[in-house]
Amino acid sequence: MADFLVILRLYVVLHVLLHAHACWEEEKIALLKLKDAFNYPNGTALSYWGGEESDCCKWKRVGCSKLTKHVIKLSLNDILSEFWGNNNGFFLESSLFHPFEELRELRLDYNNIEGFNGVLRLKKLQMLDLSFNELTEIPSFRGMVSLKFLYLGDNNLKNWSSFQELTTLRGLEMLDLGDNWIAGEMPPSLGAMTSLKSLSFSRNKLNGSFPEEGLCNLKNLQELDISQNSFKGSIPPCISNLTSLRLLKFSENNLSGTIPSDLLRLKSLEYLSLSLNHFEGSISLSLFANNSNLEVLELGSLNNELHVHTENTPWKPLFQLKVLRLSNCNLNEPSRSIPSFLLTQHDLRVVDLSCNSMIGKLPTWLLKNNARLEFLSLAQNSFTGQFVLPVDSKNLDLSWLDVSKNDFQGLLPASIGHILPNLWYLNMSRNSFQGNIPRSIGNMNKLHSLDLSSNSFTGELPEHLVMGCKELTMLKLSHNNLQGQLFPKKWNLTSLLFLYLDNNFFSGQLLPGLLTSSYLAVLNLSDNPISGKLPD
Repeated sequence: MADFLVILRLYVVLHVLLHAHACWEEEKIALLKLKDAFNYPNGTALSYWGGEESDCCKWKRVGCSKLTKHVIKLSLNDILSEFWGNNNGFFLESSLFHPFEELRELRLDYNNIEGFNGVLRLKKLQMLDLSFNELTEIPSFRGMVSLKFLYLGDNNLKNWSSFQELTTLRGLEMLDLGDNWIAGEMPPSLGAMTSLKSLSFSRNKLNGSFPEEGLCNLKNLQELDISQNSFKGSIPPCISNLTSLRLLKFSENNLSGTIPSDLLRLKSLEYLSLSLNHFEGSISLSLFANNSNLEVLELGSLNNELHVHTENTPWKPLFQLKVLRLSNCNLNEPSRSIPSFLLTQHDLRVVDLSCNSMIGKLPTWLLKNNARLEFLSLAQNSFTGQFVLPVDSKNLDLSWLDVSKNDFQGLLPASIGHILPNLWYLNMSRNSFQGNIPRSIGNMNKLHSLDLSSNSFTGELPEHLVMGCKELTMLKLSHNNLQGQLFPKKWNLTSLLFLYLDNNFFSGQLLPGLLTSSYLAVLNLSDNPISGKLPD
């Protein structure tokens, strides 16, 4: 009997393989009904469905099983751009999807969908993407027992209605509810979703104390993002029991109290962001020494009550950071030195050490050791001496450099534009720089914002700057000792939105037509010995 059943199963499989040359007719009909639904009343979406190609498995946005020819994937994302000319939201009939009994993946993102009429009953569906729509309530997913990945971000969800139904999806591994308008406290019933590995409530209106009762039960969590809400109170120590966490984002809330030291010892952490809260007390980064997977560390403070130490004990990190943000902390008191462990880091892309009152010389080695650095802010510290760059190398990836509000002195390196040619943002204001503005700045042809104000620069506007930096939208040279013709004849900054040349010694007569930017919103030329009428 057992042999007979095996032979029967083989016969059925062979029969399917021999005869399943095209998609199933009932699924083809269902696809055409879907097309009609998206096109109601007079759209032109999915025009390539139902044409000369009769095999719907070959239609765009449709994926079929190679074995059975059943539809297993529908990529119906961004249909709106093809047909919904009036941009009004609409409701879809859930029953339109019921013929696709083998469907595993359904993308409906970017479609202005307001909701569904009826219940989506897709027992084998594993991934559903409804992000970037106009949903105001969580749809009903009863019976979707295989669902693992659910994207509901970037909608208009405002409350917890239907959330209880989500907790019945016991196999759900990924839930994204970020970028909505959900308010109130997080429900304790969240703790029933023990299969979750990734959870995001970022950028909502959630408040109340930290949802300890629910979140601490999710032992399988690998990613947790509740950033940009209004949670208050302290981080409960039980979070350190979530030992599988790789990503943890609590940034931009109203959290306070001390940071649990056990939290920093989670060995699986790759991404930790606690910045822009109201934490206080002391914390030593040496606690991270054995976190070999750590790549992103953000501890910036809002209230300047967090004391961060990096030099209190000898240590050598096992990690290689890509992102470090330690802004507005009481860093390394009383020495106020730059963290020495950074000497061991060679893959940094983002470094923000602003507002820390650090002293000493410019850490040129940060640029030299990290050739792929993209963002560097040392603003609002107390660095002194000359601004020296490594002359034997170029940093082609650096697009943002801010060293404003320090006490750098002397001349800017003549080759700054050759060493940092791809800067998009450069702010060196409120220092004590002297001498001429280097001509090489004109080589920064991607520069959008340049602020050299409140220094002691002398000389004229370099021709290379006003001819080469054609992408500049903001130029601020206020409060210097610059002189010469206010608008050189070869002026070519036609994209300017903001121009500040006040409190200098520019002279000459304002001639019409010299300032050719048609976008200019702010122009400040005050306190210069000039004559004539301001350009129109």
